[in-house]
Amino acid sequence: MISDVPPAVLGQQPVVTPGEHETGTSHVGGHLFVIDGDITRLQSDAWLLPTDDHFQIASAFVAAVGMTSPGTLPATHRAEWGTHVVQLLRNDHESDAANSQIWLGRVGAGDLTEPQRLIHCARDFVRLSAADARRRVSDCRPVLAMPLIGSGEGGNRKWRGELLKALIPELVGAAAKNNVDIILVMWGPVAFAAAQAARRFALGGDEWFRQVFVNEIGSELVGRALALANRARSGDLVVFIGAGVSASAGLPAWQQLLDLVALQIDYDPKLLPHLHDLDVRDQAAVLKGDEQNHQRFADAVASSLNAGKYSLLHGLIASLPVNETVTTNFDTLFEVAASTAGRSLAVIPGATIRAGDRWLVKLHGTLGSDLVLTRGEYRNAGLTQGALFGLVQALLITRHMLFVGYSLRDEDFNNLIHEVRAVRSADKGTTSAFGTVLTLFNNPAFAALWPDLDIVASSAQEPTIVADVVQPASMDSLLDSSRRQAILLDLVAAEACSRTSFITDPRYDNLRDEDEASLAAAIEVLRDALSHRKGSRSDWSEVEDFLKTFGIGDD
Repeated sequence: MISDVPPAVLGQQPVVTPGEHETGTSHVGGHLFVIDGDITRLQSDAWLLPTDDHFQIASAFVAAVGMTSPGTLPATHRAEWGTHVVQLLRNDHESDAANSQIWLGRVGAGDLTEPQRLIHCARDFVRLSAADARRRVSDCRPVLAMPLIGSGEGGNRKWRGELLKALIPELVGAAAKNNVDIILVMWGPVAFAAAQAARRFALGGDEWFRQVFVNEIGSELVGRALALANRARSGDLVVFIGAGVSASAGLPAWQQLLDLVALQIDYDPKLLPHLHDLDVRDQAAVLKGDEQNHQRFADAVASSLNAGKYSLLHGLIASLPVNETVTTNFDTLFEVAASTAGRSLAVIPGATIRAGDRWLVKLHGTLGSDLVLTRGEYRNAGLTQGALFGLVQALLITRHMLFVGYSLRDEDFNNLIHEVRAVRSADKGTTSAFGTVLTLFNNPAFAALWPDLDIVASSAQEPTIVADVVQPASMDSLLDSSRRQAILLDLVAAEACSRTSFITDPRYDNLRDEDEASLAAAIEVLRDALSHRKGSRSDWSEVEDFLKTFGIGDD
């Protein structure tokens, strides 16, 4: 029944009765994303930094405003509050249109048990920062980010569940009303799971929650997202990150990277047209030159890939319950996105991993180490990194690999896939695809080339060919398709995350239903029993591991 949908949703989002056909209209209104991450390192048009009447800056945010320790924000960086609850931080290095604008939110004062003050702050932040973003970059849908304001040093740490239930409907409505996308950035897996539960509740439960996504991206993409989420929950999913994910953070693609490097090492611009006639790997070899030029070349590559903030796509992928990730990217943005709130990520080669660890295989090296750029380095990679390729092949054979931002054009990777196909063809009972590829546009030829992969295009539109280069029909269509892909991944993360990890945490008591409250009480009894007997029994590790799945307390 429509009356069962929370009032904050009605009138803001197009309501479609579950089961009705809907093709998806992601260009209308805005979307609320939820990620587990560090808001100070996330790329956005603007983000909200919580403070109080006296402009106290908590330890988590001191680096973002140029301070070295918690304390009062310098008067040069702000105005007096007056009647306002938000204001733009006065900071010269944040004034450029390419940087995230920091807005101060006056949240740590007043009646701390009253959520209306926080809601008023969030509402003003969305309205004012969206207008400011559109002033700086016209005809854009701003992307805004905010933490769970008031839940840390703001004083409402013990009532996080209440804050989430009050704040999320407001953010859903504000995103739609102001035609902006909002990223709610939680800190740690327990807080992330709680926020997903609160968002699901605010949107009317599972059926209505999924219907909102149908309204935005269509039933077919929602079905694909749910299938991927099922694989993630069962531990069957691994992720392969390509250059497209880093491109969403503003990093250059192959040719752009080489052109930037050429500029930095003073390569003769008159020779660039001739250089472009070569394969990109051979271009890299020419630019790298002799041994005396290697360090200068490496420094130029590092400088060109030195993006300060990770993208929404990085944050969404890092929020998935996936332990194994592979990439051909050199940059470290995924490592930044995935290493927050005590989460660790082992980078291979170089790290030692144990069972249960999260790890990232970097097939082509990482910044500050040996990179694989030239044709010769590609050839050597098959010899020196054979173990890494073997590890990836094992994942392809035994698991389901999700490719994001990857074109599958890498020569070494194609050889690797060919060998996997040979193994799979020997098993006559194997008919399912060994992976899913998220692409921005429909390309029938690509699907024909890869019959053993599920190709999921976030736009049904086919790209056009301009000067032998595949291009979208317009920048608007590219942005819309990229956004639809992000919404798909948001649904995967929401459906795949734990639904129980927060139920024993008293800060989220009022997010639990009666059954969850009963389960939480039973778990507390088990935990108490374990604590009393732990000294006399050493073989209860399985019980300890079970209790860890309920993630008691994250700050």
